[in-house]
Amino acid sequence: MSAIRVPPGHAGRQWLRERLELAERGAGLLEDKLRILRPQRQRLRARVHETARAWQHHCREAQTWTVRATLLSGQRAVRLAAPERATTVTLTSTATVGIRYPEQATCTFPPETDPTAVTSSSAVSMAQRAHRDAVDAAADHAVALAGLRIVEREFAATQLRARALRKRWLPRLHAALVQLELHLEEQERAEAIDRKLAAAPRDNGIATVGRADSQGC
Repeated sequence: MSAIRVPPGHAGRQWLRERLELAERGAGLLEDKLRILRPQRQRLRARVHETARAWQHHCREAQTWTVRATLLSGQRAVRLAAPERATTVTLTSTATVGIRYPEQATCTFPPETDPTAVTSSSAVSMAQRAHRDAVDAAADHAVALAGLRIVEREFAATQLRARALRKRWLPRLHAALVQLELHLEEQERAEAIDRKLAAAPRDNGIATVGRADSQGC
């Protein structure tokens, strides 16, 4: 780890104090961000778990009704019930402490009266509905999973930066400031002693020698 380049003298003291204040403020902001993200992360984790269960449930339902429709009406009837138009998915995003992630998915299916889809039995109709529910559930799960991944990634990066400030950068700044303070105090004491030695003893010596010469005469 490279040493901190500190300006010499009292300018270095002010420089270190400003860097310490800035680092403390930055660490505090990062920790506030973590406190806000933590409940969002827990909420998204729970939502991912719930949407995964719902998706699995609707997939099983769709599979069951597909088998029933195939047995009752045949594979051709199931194929004819599939519309030619595709389903569209619209995403709605939200933001938390500057992090934008998908929050909701809205599926738009072809209308049930679509002439390209031919429904020949109630079993086929139920299979259609079951597949729509499965697509809805899949979109919900995908949105929840994408949102969780974004928040998890941001949470980990923020936690890493906050830890780097608290565990590495701030201790180094504190240590550098203490070392500089000691150096400045020693320098000031040495300069004060030098001033005293340079001023007082020389005048006393001259006065003593002058008195001795006059008495000898």
